[in-house]
Amino acid sequence: MTEAENQDDMEGFDSTAGVMAYIYSKEGAEALRALLALMVAERDLLERDAKELIEVGLPAVADIVLEAAANTPPKQNPHPEETANWRDWNRRHHQDFTGFRP
Repeated sequence: MTEAENQDDMEGFDSTAGVMAYIYSKEGAEALRALLALMVAERDLLERDAKELIEVGLPAVADIVLEAAANTPPKQNPHPEETANWRDWNRRHHQDFTGFRP
């Protein structure tokens, strides 16, 4: 194998959606799910990637990304401050129950 053949296959992608499509095409759906399970990503970014995948005609890949997004908390607390839902979201999101009022 020459050095050119041994280059990183991931080089040259301009978006994470492109990387996800590549993983799906080379390794399959389960490999993409496994990668997404390892990633630390924000829901809005995953949703953006899914939209991009749909726009380029890859709805099956987008569906897997949306599955991962559904299990990812949003970047910011979506509830009004100091409500029960706001406190509960903080508890779940931070997985730290100290310092939060019941």
